[in-house]
Amino acid sequence: TVKGLLNGVAGKCGVPETGNYLNGGIMVASIVSLLGGFGDSALIMKGVAGWWLLNGVGMFLAADKVAGAYGLKEVDPKLNVLFKGFGGFLSNFGALVLGLASGLPPAKAIGLANVPSLLVQLDGNFVTKDSIEVLG
Repeated sequence: TVKGLLNGVAGKCGVPETGNYLNGGIMVASIVSLLGGFGDSALIMKGVAGWWLLNGVGMFLAADKVAGAYGLKEVDPKLNVLFKGFGGFLSNFGALVLGLASGLPPAKAIGLANVPSLLVQLDGNFVTKDSIEVLG
C-alpha cells in the first residue's frame, strides 16, 4: 500500500525499498495510462503482463536471484516457498492479462491463468515437496 511504502514497512521487514518504488512506479504509470486512455492499451497491458511474468517465473525458478535483484542478501527456505507462491500469483495475473490483451476469449485466458498456480501446487506437494517439508 502507499501507506506501507511511505512508512518504510519493507525496510522494517529487511526488504530493500528500491523494488517497491520501482514496482509502484510501473503500476502508477500503467494505471494512469490505461484509465486515462493514453497510449496503446493492448501494448501497455502486454508490457505490464510481461513484467509480472518475468518476476513471477523468476521467483518460481530462482527465488534467490530475484531476491538479490531486489536487494535481499539471503533467502531462507521459508522465504523461498513464499517467493514460489508469490511467483505463481504474479504469473497467474500476468498470464490472464496477457491472454486478454492478446485477444483470447475470457474463458481461455482464465484457463491459461490457472496453469502457473497448478505448477506451483504440483511442485510444492510432489516434486520438491518444499510446501510440506519446509512449512510442515
